[in-house]
Amino acid sequence: MACPLLDSLTLAEFAIALRPESELILPGYKGGAFRGGFGYAFKSIVCPTHDTDCIHSRLGNTCVYSEVFETPVPPGSVIMRKYPRAPHPFVLTPPLEPRSRFTAEDELSLGLVLVGRAIPWLAYFICTLEELGRRGVGPQRSRYQIHRAESLIRINGSGSVPRTLVYDGTQRKVMGVPHIIQAGDFPDGREIEAAVTIGFLTPVRIVCGGELASKLPFVTLFRTLLRRLALLAYFHCGQPANVEAMRGLIKAAEAVRVKESSLRWHDWQRYSTRQQTRMKLGGLVGQISYEGELAPFLPFLRVGELTHVGKGTSFGLGRYILREDR
Repeated sequence: MACPLLDSLTLAEFAIALRPESELILPGYKGGAFRGGFGYAFKSIVCPTHDTDCIHSRLGNTCVYSEVFETPVPPGSVIMRKYPRAPHPFVLTPPLEPRSRFTAEDELSLGLVLVGRAIPWLAYFICTLEELGRRGVGPQRSRYQIHRAESLIRINGSGSVPRTLVYDGTQRKVMGVPHIIQAGDFPDGREIEAAVTIGFLTPVRIVCGGELASKLPFVTLFRTLLRRLALLAYFHCGQPANVEAMRGLIKAAEAVRVKESSLRWHDWQRYSTRQQTRMKLGGLVGQISYEGELAPFLPFLRVGELTHVGKGTSFGLGRYILREDR
């Protein structure tokens, strides 16, 4: 029941060490602080005109900014034809530390995952994070510097360890070659018992029936994850859409049952500078265990630890860890 989209889906995972210049103050959910100015900083780095009269639009082509933040659905696409934008090819994972105040002696780890054709654009992301550090983040516009960035490798599909230094902040130099993660190499679950537990570290926002889901049957979670992975593979890795294979997997997912759940709703807000308003972005956190024939789904669930699932994934929402119950 393997799905070929995993064979074409490539990713790269990075750990970026940040050091505050003085006191750094961040909100409870730290992804909101980086989300606020990241797009503006990215555009200032890559855009040659810095205005609304985009030279690329006039020339009929696209730039790195539009590919990353306004990923277009190309003419002739067989999926998402009614949507103006495709999913972003990156995930920025904020620190999970509960405290909000950091000193110049502290070091924070920011995660970054790039997908497919975005992997060679690593330098743009590093320069953007540097620019964001100069501008300041959080309610006090606190400043930071990038100390280093490392490419990570996954061990047996789970758990990440440093592999290669790809950016030295003291020299401000990009170096090394990122480790490429092939999603198709993630092992299946043939040797596990018939249960897994998923722990959501950041709020997961999954729309089901036009509303945000307050419960997570396995088929609801897996359908959302499979769609996300399929869209990333199609738009950013050149994988043809295989709707029939997806339908078969979703049908099989209906037989997996909820064993136990401690999921709860968690509300948080962030201020949108672009929309000039506070936005509520609550979601489910906690743990949920599933039981049944889970082996075919384990590679997808492991990849989902990197890509996250649901809405708001680009800036850290829908992050989870997978535990195989043996």
